[in-house]
Amino acid sequence: MKKHMVKKKKFEFSEDKKAEIISNNACPLCKLDFLDPAFFALIGLAIIFASIVVSMFLYSNDLQAYYDFSGQYLSELGVGNVALLFNLGLIAGSFCIIPFFFFLHKSGASFLRQLASYLGMAAFIFLIGVGLFPLNSIDMHRFTAMMFIFCASITSGIISTETLFHPKKAPLSFIIMFSLLGFTSCIVGIILLVAMNVPLMQKLAIALFMSWLGAFLLHEKINK
Repeated sequence: MKKHMVKKKKFEFSEDKKAEIISNNACPLCKLDFLDPAFFALIGLAIIFASIVVSMFLYSNDLQAYYDFSGQYLSELGVGNVALLFNLGLIAGSFCIIPFFFFLHKSGASFLRQLASYLGMAAFIFLIGVGLFPLNSIDMHRFTAMMFIFCASITSGIISTETLFHPKKAPLSFIIMFSLLGFTSCIVGIILLVAMNVPLMQKLAIALFMSWLGAFLLHEKINK
């Protein structure tokens, strides 16, 4: 008697499904698209951070050999021996970040995110102004610096609120910590507008906003 063998059909994923599985299991850093605005924004943020830190270490003037972290403003780095490094760092970094906020509102975003995108662009346009008008142009410098702090603070508050109520693919712990960091950055920034004569408060506000923005850029890039 002839035995009929039942041939089992080999199951295979489609090419699109295979690509999706590989993408989901890849290292997060492997998902980075080097032509993406978020990637350039991360570079811009690194340029701004590096220009501030290096300028602090290299700063000196006729009266002191080093930068007084607790007693001097960041704006004082924009004049003197490190002025070119500091000011160009702010300008170049801001130019790298602005496109990210420009394209942010085109991703089917909510009204809050669209509003934050315009405020984010405005913030870094004003930061370019800070670099173009250093401390020796006191009136323009004060105006651009205060407007940068205002727009940056409101941006972090709006994005954090939107993320908290409309989370993307991210762990709940990250969403909570990210939102708390954004709300803290917003509150400290607004306080700074009233207490502009406190150098340490200025540095705290900038550090909080840069930390929040870095987390936001990574979150947007990895979860795109």
